[in-house]
Amino acid sequence: MAEQDETDPVRKSARAWALAGLVFTIPAVFLAMLSSGGGHGDYQFARVAFPVPMLLTFNGPINPLSLVTALVQFPVYGWIAGSAIAREELGRLIVVTALHVLAVIVCFSGLLPNFS
Repeated sequence: MAEQDETDPVRKSARAWALAGLVFTIPAVFLAMLSSGGGHGDYQFARVAFPVPMLLTFNGPINPLSLVTALVQFPVYGWIAGSAIAREELGRLIVVTALHVLAVIVCFSGLLPNFS
C-alpha cells in the first residue's frame, strides 16, 4: 500500500501542492500580522488572504479557531488544487476560488466592524 501511495500521481501532486501552500502560509501570516497593526491596523491583507478565518472571529477578537484555520487554509487549498490538477477536474478549483472570493466580499461588506 505504501508503494502505491508513492507512485499515485494524484496523491503526489496533492502533497506537493499542499507543501507549496504551507510555504506560502508563512509570509502570508506575516503580512496579515503587519496589516493588523497590533490591533490598530486595517486588516486589509488579512481579510483578503484569510477571509474565512476572519469570519470565524464572529466579530470578536481573533481566536484560536481562526488562527488554526488560517494556518491550514493554504495547505488545504494546495491539496485540493494538486488533486484537481492531477485529475484534470478544474471545476474544484473554480468552486474553491469562488468561495474564497465570496468570503472576501463578505469580509469587506461591513459585517465585521471590528476589522473594518
